Amino acid sequence: MGNLKGIQVSTTTGGLGRKTPNKDGICVLVCAGMVTASYTTLGTVVKLNSAQEAIDLGFTAGYDDTNEVQVYYHIAEFFRMNPGGTLYVMLVAQGQTFVQMVNTHIDALLASEVIQEDVANGLMVGLVLNPADDYTPTVTTGINADVTSAVAAAQSKIDTLAALNIFIDCLLIEARDLTTAYGTNKNFRAVGETAKNVALVAVQDADQAALDIAYAKTGAVGLVLGIIAARKVEENAGAVRIVSPPDIYKGQENMRIDSAGLERMIRPAISSGELFSALTPTEVDQLTDRGYIIAGTRQGYPGVYLSGDPTAIDASSDFAQIRLNRVINKAKRKAITTLTPYIMSKVGINAQTGQIDSLTIQDWKNALKSKVGEPMLTDQEVSGIDFEIDPAQNVLSTGIVAVKSSIVPYGSADTISFGIASANYGGTVSHFALCDQSTVGNILYADALSVSQSVNS
Repeated sequence: MGNLKGIQVSTTTGGLGRKTPNKDGICVLVCAGMVTASYTTLGTVVKLNSAQEAIDLGFTAGYDDTNEVQVYYHIAEFFRMNPGGTLYVMLVAQGQTFVQMVNTHIDALLASEVIQEDVANGLMVGLVLNPADDYTPTVTTGINADVTSAVAAAQSKIDTLAALNIFIDCLLIEARDLTTAYGTNKNFRAVGETAKNVALVAVQDADQAALDIAYAKTGAVGLVLGIIAARKVEENAGAVRIVSPPDIYKGQENMRIDSAGLERMIRPAISSGELFSALTPTEVDQLTDRGYIIAGTRQGYPGVYLSGDPTAIDASSDFAQIRLNRVINKAKRKAITTLTPYIMSKVGINAQTGQIDSLTIQDWKNALKSKVGEPMLTDQEVSGIDFEIDPAQNVLSTGIVAVKSSIVPYGSADTISFGIASANYGGTVSHFALCDQSTVGNILYADALSVSQSVNS
């Protein structure tokens, strides 16, 4: 049986109540579905603060069962993992492709008055297909072809919105109809892949999938959205324990995603329909190396956890994890808020050099430090942050002041390696010692109100 990579041991010689909503984790779910007595028009955006509010609108387990869709399921799983969260939901007609959801419905959703108060926050979006009974997928390179097309379309849409200062931290697409030849599935982490803000959800709850043939090759998008939203921006979605868990998880050693009481994620599976427990270690590596988010067990430790938070971009890219993009986008949003009052303001120019004068530069840097850098350092979202303004830039000609930020984020102990070495005294083994074999990583960002990073590990 395969297990997610975690601790590597080698022998060597020598909620009950809601807490204040996290504005960094505002989520959106777009999926096909049917109207109810209370949700009367498809395309309507509703704001939910609990699963009960979904039930009040008519979205129940019975609704899912009758219509052979997964609407309540995704909503309930989101709030199971993030009971203090906020989830906006938009239902669209069955027959819509993922590409149509991206190209048409995301714009409509963001234009809704209901969501305007949160558009400026760190939005995360999930797409769920819920096709009609007669749906027949086209599968190419081991995955639904609509998924592959939607990945590129989604990144293009995200980039367009970013130019308008609307930042989507991540967009999750269910990795539908995955085949079991995992070594030949589409590799979303290969050289040339560029969808830095898009992620593929191949997580599946086998017991949920067994309820209806329509659920057999689907991904648990609501679950993964909730898991990410419950974490601080710098935390890995696969972290066993997190800094500030929801109240119902406080006092526990971990934040496992399975629940025996609710009969959820007891048997983690893949969107191919295969149980995680049936995978070989090689197959686990093939899935995770290709950028699919899966869930499974860790050797010798109780519970089920996500494999990580990869995005659909070259694995060597600066933006290869959801958490790094969340940190980047938060810094952007805070910098925009800080610098907006300076738009159209006068910029002091040194009369002798023609460069920006030092007092102006220091004023801007102090504002960024106090309103961007210090809060993110205090909240331990970054390890270090600094800002630079080149005085030699020609503001008189361009009217543009470029600001460069450099951020050192927190790392993630994706694998912890240690050795057990025997210490020999006088020919007799007297004790064992744990020897640290970890490698120090260095990640740096730099860009003008944007960021890039290099990773050495």
